[in-house]
Amino acid sequence: MSSVPEGRPPELQRGLSTVAALGLNVIDMVGVGPFVTLPLIVSAMGGPQAMLGWLLGAFLSLCDGLIWSELGTAYPEAGGSYAYLKHLYGEWGLGRAFSFLYAWQLLFSAPLSIASGCIGFSQYISFFLPNAYRPFASARLLGVPIVLSGQTLIAMGACVVALVVLYRSIVQIDKILRWLGLAVGLTLVFIIVAGLTHFNARQAFDFPAGAFRLDGAFFVGLGAGMLISAYDYWGYYNVCFLGAEVKDPQRTIPRAVLGAIGIVGTLYLLMNVSVLGVLPWREMMAVSGDSHARMFTMAVFMERLYGHLAAGVIVVLISLAALASVFALLLGYSRIPFAAARDGNFPAWFGAIHPKHRMNRPKPRRKVPIPRGLGRFIRSIGFRSARC
Repeated sequence: MSSVPEGRPPELQRGLSTVAALGLNVIDMVGVGPFVTLPLIVSAMGGPQAMLGWLLGAFLSLCDGLIWSELGTAYPEAGGSYAYLKHLYGEWGLGRAFSFLYAWQLLFSAPLSIASGCIGFSQYISFFLPNAYRPFASARLLGVPIVLSGQTLIAMGACVVALVVLYRSIVQIDKILRWLGLAVGLTLVFIIVAGLTHFNARQAFDFPAGAFRLDGAFFVGLGAGMLISAYDYWGYYNVCFLGAEVKDPQRTIPRAVLGAIGIVGTLYLLMNVSVLGVLPWREMMAVSGDSHARMFTMAVFMERLYGHLAAGVIVVLISLAALASVFALLLGYSRIPFAAARDGNFPAWFGAIHPKHRMNRPKPRRKVPIPRGLGRFIRSIGFRSARC
């Protein structure tokens, strides 16, 4: 990748193709979620009718995805939701207040999302390290217990690895996303094919009596199942945060958002049916309350079909999917403080761009004054005398 010509300030590069954008959304959606929550959906719905949760969850995501597609094509800018709030509600009115608040709340919400992927990775990879969960140090900070264990270090290491891989141009990231998307998709396909080649239709569709009776219990279970599936579908909008780096955004963004929902929804439904054809749903309900047993449902599934070695292989593949989701989350979320900094709503060094790779690269100054955006925001809402 060549550097920016001398004298011209660097800008983000539109180097993300449709295939890579689709891969980005897929790896963000999948992660470790569907492999862990399948017993929870079966338990919530009370049987194989759990497939309704996947179907209606996909429909709900599709409705929301149409909105994201529309906004993404109208405002193909860095920051996604940050930019949408600013444009829709007025850059100097409520939009400025909403986008300002959205950017700053990210300091709390984004680390939690990223941490969930890191924890999922550490818990799954501990299949090979059964003692990794044991703490070797603990303390309390403001009454909150802090525990260090092997899993803690693995989770921290996952975040560091994702950061190192991200330190490159969007053109190079484009290639990485293609391969990660393919690997995660093939992991789901591998589970589906394994289940369908040993499929017991009578067991898979062993609906309990009154499974589809439209009473209060049915709708409560359906609501709980859709809540879980909504979590598993979450992430189909990630490409919108990178709107300024997408090639031909008017075509790429809708294809990536809606395509990811269609592909992942189909794979989730097939996985649900294929696994139920091997593992009885009553057995899955029995482990739904045991977080450790639920974590390795897919390992049990593969071990029952092909033995311990196959269980190890699927654990490695699911761990890769969890690590890929951390990569996708960091990539997408990083563009929000970048966009806010460019508007003066965040410290200016968050808006720096690498001169060669043309990627977002925060570069702190020695002295960080009160963010310009804070002063502008205060003045914009009426406090004209504020000296910031």
